[in-house]
Amino acid sequence: MIHISIILINYNSAQDTLECLKSLQKIKATHYKYSIIIVDNASKEPFELPGMFENEPITVLHSQSNKGFTGGNNMAMYYAVEQYNSDYVLLLNNDTIVDEDFLKELL
Repeated sequence: MIHISIILINYNSAQDTLECLKSLQKIKATHYKYSIIIVDNASKEPFELPGMFENEPITVLHSQSNKGFTGGNNMAMYYAVEQYNSDYVLLLNNDTIVDEDFLKELL
């Protein structure tokens, strides 16, 4: 089955990230699997995943320093390949609200 890793970079914008995650919870995945990887890019208050997302396919990685957008995405892409052997990687801004069928349409 196809696996897609969705990558979000969080830097001092936890509320945006949470709103994005709420919209990602509504994805209808029928012919593929997906996971969400969040890189907290050394935020002043480290991003922690609230309990409402505990049963979701979400991983939070914490960077010790702000690696910037590129460095954070690279960190997550390495993780996606190592952990999930992802077929596709989607870089998504954390202030994005998605439609439930967006991933199906992209695929």
